[in-house]
Amino acid sequence: MSDRNPNNSSTIQSLIDISLDISSLSIPPKSLHRRHISSIIRKSNLLSLAFQDLLLHHPLTPSFEKTYLVLRSFKSLLDDLQSASKIRSLMRLGSVSDTFHSLNLELLSQLESLPLADLGLSEDARDLLRLVIDQCRRSDASVDPAAEALRAEVLTAINGDVSDLAATFGRLGLDDSKSCDEEIRLLEDEIRDHVTGKSTAMMISLVGLVRFAQCVLFGSSPDPSDSDPPSDFRCPITLELMRDPVVVASGQTYDRASITRWIASGRATCPKTGQALTHLRLVPNRVLKGLISKWCRESGIPYEGTETDVNVNGVGDDKLTASYLVEKLAESKVDDSAGRTVRELRLLSKTGSASTRTWIAESGAIPLIVPFLNRTTRTSRSTRSRRFSTSRSSTPTNPRSWKQRARSTPSSARSPRARRGARGRTPRRPSAASPRRARTGGPSAGTRASWRDWWIC
Repeated sequence: MSDRNPNNSSTIQSLIDISLDISSLSIPPKSLHRRHISSIIRKSNLLSLAFQDLLLHHPLTPSFEKTYLVLRSFKSLLDDLQSASKIRSLMRLGSVSDTFHSLNLELLSQLESLPLADLGLSEDARDLLRLVIDQCRRSDASVDPAAEALRAEVLTAINGDVSDLAATFGRLGLDDSKSCDEEIRLLEDEIRDHVTGKSTAMMISLVGLVRFAQCVLFGSSPDPSDSDPPSDFRCPITLELMRDPVVVASGQTYDRASITRWIASGRATCPKTGQALTHLRLVPNRVLKGLISKWCRESGIPYEGTETDVNVNGVGDDKLTASYLVEKLAESKVDDSAGRTVRELRLLSKTGSASTRTWIAESGAIPLIVPFLNRTTRTSRSTRSRRFSTSRSSTPTNPRSWKQRARSTPSSARSPRARRGARGRTPRRPSAASPRRARTGGPSAGTRASWRDWWIC
């Protein structure tokens, strides 16, 4: 009968499996972390042999669960690097190297705590474990100098110096239009899923740089005589050249005016992907805007991009929304559609600042709103007249019969006012000449009320 713990036996088998998985990985071509990746592949290969030897013996063995967790962390890190954006990994050189070094120290701690003499291993297996321990001790967190130099070249390109762009992207492994498309997709996925705060601006700059390189290096840019902009310079909503490109929560880029109208209409989803937006902040894509401006200059196309700060409420520029609504109202007739537009303008004036209300007035909204208010007033008067006519038809017109009915009612059931009328004072009847004044919806030709009283109430 074996003295071996069956649970520990299962752990050792898991160690063998994950060690073989790591050792079977191939180093990606032009990898930015070749030294760290090749090191852990060699160590995993040696560990798999030692664990297989351990599995053949039957002494009591210590727990290897923590060792398994360290190797699983190595595997997760390698998988992330293989599926991540190359240029994003380049920007994270220091943090990735620190992670490799930290895991090496954890593995060293676990292996040094093993009682090698008591494990019943063969001499060759013990030598393998000693070799792995020695390699872990020599591990450091230094960054490959070539990768660090490549990172500096990318940062230089982001700042506007693209003189050596072809060589830089060649060393990154982005050597055709297809690889650039994949790189852009990975970067946009990371913006949507992982990146927040200050790093968002850097990620947006990286996307813009890859798009620019794709156009310049691989023939995606148009002929200077061609006035049609590249697809990456068009807004996905209007398919027109973007004047003020901004990035939404999904990582997609749109023209500010188009996406602001989209959001102002009550839709909080990404127009391109259909994904619900986790927030409504609009981040300016200044790199892409610079590329569009450069393309326009080279193509002889006038370009005046508008630089607008992100609204603190996250919805965009209220002035832009007001301009759109006023323009929409000017094109509409006095109907239900115009009524909805007026209500949206009124809501914007109530929720916006004083400068927003001033902008609405200065944009020519007042003359467009007045006809709608007059129609609202006429509708209100007509409704009030019908209600009063109905009340008159149900009221006795003969004063005597009306008085008689009042007197025939027992005094105990009468109100104090009715009892006073029964003692000789004639109760007042509703008069068509002086109906109870109802509130109207706004100013009309016969009233002096200011439109602002109705507008901000």
